[in-house]
Amino acid sequence: MLTAVKIKNAKPKDRQYKLADAQGLYLLVRPNGSKLWQYQYQIGNSRKTFSVGAWPDVSLAEARSARMAGRNLVRQGIDPMDKRKVAVEAETGKVTFGEIADEYIERMEAEGRAERTVRKNSWLLKDVGRSIRSTPIEDLKAAEILTLLKKVEATGKLETARRLRTVIGCVFRFAIATLRAENDPTVLLRGSLRNVPALRPLIAAAQDEVNHLSPSSIIDSIAWAVVDLHLTDTLAQVSRLAGVCPASAPMRQFRLNG
Repeated sequence: MLTAVKIKNAKPKDRQYKLADAQGLYLLVRPNGSKLWQYQYQIGNSRKTFSVGAWPDVSLAEARSARMAGRNLVRQGIDPMDKRKVAVEAETGKVTFGEIADEYIERMEAEGRAERTVRKNSWLLKDVGRSIRSTPIEDLKAAEILTLLKKVEATGKLETARRLRTVIGCVFRFAIATLRAENDPTVLLRGSLRNVPALRPLIAAAQDEVNHLSPSSIIDSIAWAVVDLHLTDTLAQVSRLAGVCPASAPMRQFRLNG
């Protein structure tokens, strides 16, 4: 189990790591030095992670109390994350970004989007973008989104940061279409992230390293970057280089989402 001294002395490493306490509670130590309390639990067949808060704003004792409250809810068959959503709505009368994001993923599934595409978007919105999920969508501003994106970019995951900005924008446009938001703050962030590497070297590297895959799979691995930059002409060029018809590129469904 953790102690106040262990928590204070925990130093950042090149990769984030966990310090386990007990019964699903752990401290996530990130490369930038931040320390986040998280509670992992299982409800039904799903394993989920509940963000308790950041240390030292949330003490060890407070984190354990939150874990106990979560465990009590799980025993009653209540998902702690759903409980928090209800509490936020009751307090603010507003819908959170996470709720809209979940609806967006459900719509993608209902529309028959490729399983791999749905899985990628779900990972970005639920895992990478976890820190903004509890924020009411009307209160989520460009500055908060940029902070998240820069944290991802700082780890060297340039394409992931750009993918995340794109899919957050998709969620906002979905919210606008359903009358739950008035604007898309990601529009203000165009040009705020570092460029991904040139596409032709990416293709060459992909073909060298994964030559056992089909050309369409290679296209899928780089199409996020193409779509994120709105380079539809480049997408066609890349498709021709890899011997794939542009109309069959896996990410074609996003070409109008920019």
